[in-house]
Amino acid sequence: MDTQNLLERERMTTVWPWRLFVTSLIVLIAAVLYYVGLAFGYKTYLNSGIEKKDVEIAELAALIPKEDQARLMRFYNQIQSLKNLLDQHVVSSKILPLIEKNTNKKIFYNKLDLDVAQRSLNLDGIAESYQILAQQLEAFKQTPGVERFLLNNSQFNQGVVRFNVTVVLKSELFKSK
Repeated sequence: MDTQNLLERERMTTVWPWRLFVTSLIVLIAAVLYYVGLAFGYKTYLNSGIEKKDVEIAELAALIPKEDQARLMRFYNQIQSLKNLLDQHVVSSKILPLIEKNTNKKIFYNKLDLDVAQRSLNLDGIAESYQILAQQLEAFKQTPGVERFLLNNSQFNQGVVRFNVTVVLKSELFKSK
């Protein structure tokens, strides 16, 4: 009885690799056939579709005179150039309302210099006291459009505080969108 079980086991172990080999061979043949079908059949179909569309485009282009095509291309180029200019346009009109909204009522400015390249705003002004100037600096600190500020100079003279402050603005303030 032992010999019969051994023979059955031996037969099973020899059958199993053959089944695996046949299954693998079938999968390989299917993959090769699939590749050949795509490479020669579907690719040819797609190329013929492209050629048909190219012919349709050429027919439509022939309907439009060359002079009109050239004018359309010039117009399109002008529109693209204008779009590029507008995208790069710097808008400074948002800055004055920002300063007006965030300035203490007891402060007034004598001079305002805007350097767009550095995004800096240089302000010369007069405050009633150092306490008012400190409140104004705190207002700059709390303003969302202000990145940072620097008090360059301040002096108490004739009952008022004269000061110079540089405010660096965030780049979003200069964009048109």
